Amino acid sequence: MAALFLLALGLVVWEALRTQPVQPPAFEVATLLGERVAPLAVPSWRSPFPELPREPSLRLAILEESAVDWPRARRVQGPAVCEVFLRLSAYHWARRSAPPASVARWLAGGKAGASQESWRRLYLPVASFLDDDDGDGDCLDAGELEATGQGAEVEIFCGVVAWSDGEEGT
Repeated sequence: MAALFLLALGLVVWEALRTQPVQPPAFEVATLLGERVAPLAVPSWRSPFPELPREPSLRLAILEESAVDWPRARRVQGPAVCEVFLRLSAYHWARRSAPPASVARWLAGGKAGASQESWRRLYLPVASFLDDDDGDGDCLDAGELEATGQGAEVEIFCGVVAWSDGEEGT
């Protein structure tokens, strides 16, 4: 009986030495000492649910239906408006509207020449959630949206694609 036990123990140890450890994907957490962790920007390695279509107008329709209002954001009306969606989790997005000038400032840090496309996917670095450089109570500050890299996904719809049904030309 002892021989069987030693054989089983040897097999367990042998298998443990052969098996590679599972490493979780790297991600960042934006908290300060003592803060509670509430919805936080999801790591950029996880796909959103439901999966968003490639067509910008269909993508916008799904995001408009499921997004919550961005805290402290005022609603901007009119045809020259951009709709900005920040991904908070695999299931949740925050929505705000912004004039194209604000979007250009977030992209280029206030420098001229930021491109105005009808749809863009950008990333907000996790560290940006911890600061408010311009003191307006909003984590989006000049130059913080990046075209590549890790962070929270940000989808921006501008121009005709951002108009909801019935709002055209207002």
